[in-house]
Amino acid sequence: MSAPDGGTGGSAGTAAELHLRQERALVARALTARPVVPAALAYAAGCALALWSSATPLPAALAGLIGAGAAVWAFAGGQRGWSILLAALALLGLGRAAVVRLPGPEDVSRHAGRRSPVVLEGWVASEPELARRRATFVLRAERLLAGGREARVGGFVQVSVPLGSSGEGSLPDYGQRVRVDGRLVLPPGPREPGGFSYRSYLAREGIFSALHAASPRSVKRLTSRAGNPFTASAVRARKWLARLFAERLPSREAGLVSGMLLGSYSLVEEDLLESFRRSGTLHLLAASGFNCALIVFIFWRWLLAPLGAPRAMSLLLVIGLLIFYVLMVGGKPSIVRAGVGATLYLLALLLGRPSDMVSVLFGTAFLILLADPLAIADVGFQLSFAAVGAIIAFVPRMSSLARLDASADAPDAAPASVWRRARELVTGHFRDVALVTAAATLATAPILAQYFNRVSLVSLPANLAVALLAETLFAAGVALVFLFWMPGAGWLLSEAVRWLASATAGVVSALGGLPFAEIHWPSPGPLGTLSWYALLAAVWWLLRPGPRADGQPSGGSGRPGP
Repeated sequence: MSAPDGGTGGSAGTAAELHLRQERALVARALTARPVVPAALAYAAGCALALWSSATPLPAALAGLIGAGAAVWAFAGGQRGWSILLAALALLGLGRAAVVRLPGPEDVSRHAGRRSPVVLEGWVASEPELARRRATFVLRAERLLAGGREARVGGFVQVSVPLGSSGEGSLPDYGQRVRVDGRLVLPPGPREPGGFSYRSYLAREGIFSALHAASPRSVKRLTSRAGNPFTASAVRARKWLARLFAERLPSREAGLVSGMLLGSYSLVEEDLLESFRRSGTLHLLAASGFNCALIVFIFWRWLLAPLGAPRAMSLLLVIGLLIFYVLMVGGKPSIVRAGVGATLYLLALLLGRPSDMVSVLFGTAFLILLADPLAIADVGFQLSFAAVGAIIAFVPRMSSLARLDASADAPDAAPASVWRRARELVTGHFRDVALVTAAATLATAPILAQYFNRVSLVSLPANLAVALLAETLFAAGVALVFLFWMPGAGWLLSEAVRWLASATAGVVSALGGLPFAEIHWPSPGPLGTLSWYALLAAVWWLLRPGPRADGQPSGGSGRPGP
């Protein structure tokens, strides 16, 4: 009896070892195929740990240096150093985030809390934003005068100034050197435990103090300028476009077009803005992947390709245009993510390398967090990557199932007519919009509930209703920018943009005005959020392609979903 038992034990041991080797080989293949995915996750985990723990700068900086050295050593060691490499990247993220989340020794916030007003000199590092008869802008501080003493300072401060009778015309623009007098204070913290903290919000932007000016006369412009000349050109272009829309369109439509093309809420009327929030279409006013995709499509596919421009030159021109557009609309998290992702995708095409959207997404997150590790706590960053990740994960699988059902039900027929092909194109487009909206809505629901306690119930029909309107409006707005000077074409495009903007506003107002358009949803907390995403992961797994009767995957293409 002992011999069979020993043989059985040996066979079981061999099978377990074989299974373990197969699992290791599978992990090695996954790391080799998409190495940026675990690298980005490890680095992001370190950033998150620094933000949501009490990591102090000096030990964290030391950990970051050790992590950076270990990462270089492990990278040189190839796949054998993956465990060390990922741990090193996590330490590097921990060190980077812990250091930048606190003000430096010369930061202007060290002087906050004085009873008497101070005078601060520096240059305007952002375009002024208007809200409730006040304007706010970010000032790069250089010199502080207080109590008859002068001090050299650094860092950024948020300046708030009331609007005068001349409105925004009295405000400085990007790069203008100014002298501002007012009260230098620390931003307010949360009103209740666990509530929204404006101080933490500004700290994630690298701003640790605020200066409240008493009147518009408190801001005095100086003669010299500073800042990035490329960014200054982009800001001037943004202002010129806003003036062009204001001159050519009624105020309501001009504000909507400026919001869609320039990613600005400040010019959109408050009631219309609330309708966009309630209908789940606010993303149309936040410059994002939608804008970048249309820019690539319009300028590359519609303009440069038909003109016969060389492929390499066309891609480089479009990349430059995307960078300029990101600077023009203000560098918000959604457009930065979209701009970096689109640039990586176009660079892959330029270099002749296969472009994998999962690697592009995680590579984009990695680059953004390398530059700004605190971005991981920004709600815009979280919403943007959750939505795009869900679209990449779910839409191909759901779309494959939809095409499979349609092909199974459709009988063999003669070649389709022009009318039938057009109908299939339109229905396919609406199907894709529905799938994209459903995936993005499900992925962002817990984040919206956590931060804003509101979830839209009409997001899907609202996005379907304005899908073609928004795309056509964006394209018509771009055409108006380039052809406004032509007497006939300029007038026709202005009328087309006005009608499209009015129709879009009407649809959004109608659906957003419904009493059941949105519901209040309590914050799910960490456990509820993780449970929701675990459920989505289970659904994603169940939607995986399965074998058909002919042995091919259910999608019909022979390729698995992402």
